[in-house]
Amino acid sequence: MLLQLGFVPTIVVSSAKMVEEIFKNHDLAFSSRPSLYAMTKLTNNYNISFAPCVQQHNIYRGVAACFRGLFHHLASRVICSVASGRRNDPEFEEIMNKVEALVLEFNIADYFPFLHHVNRINGVNEKIEKYKKELDGFLD
Repeated sequence: MLLQLGFVPTIVVSSAKMVEEIFKNHDLAFSSRPSLYAMTKLTNNYNISFAPCVQQHNIYRGVAACFRGLFHHLASRVICSVASGRRNDPEFEEIMNKVEALVLEFNIADYFPFLHHVNRINGVNEKIEKYKKELDGFLD
């Protein structure tokens, strides 16, 4: 079943056999990620981590699924080491947790881009700018 969630086409699959077919034969067509409003604003429209899926992702996807938490922790430590000279920085972890929560929360502009001005009213743009300044301050 195809649902149109705003401008985002969404497929609902209710049979295990169809899910297997999709992941086995059509995984690249169904595994790309949408451009998220908050992430686009936080990264000045330059975001590698949310880049569209390509063939090389198939090689790493299985490994990445198993080690997701480890990769997050490792990436955090590497960024902390480069930015502050310390392996672990609670301030950086706190900033990253806030950014992650902001990106994962529902945002009307992700589904209806023409309603992006609502984010000025509901405080999302304000949070984005605040977290962006905190990240810039940490990384400077």
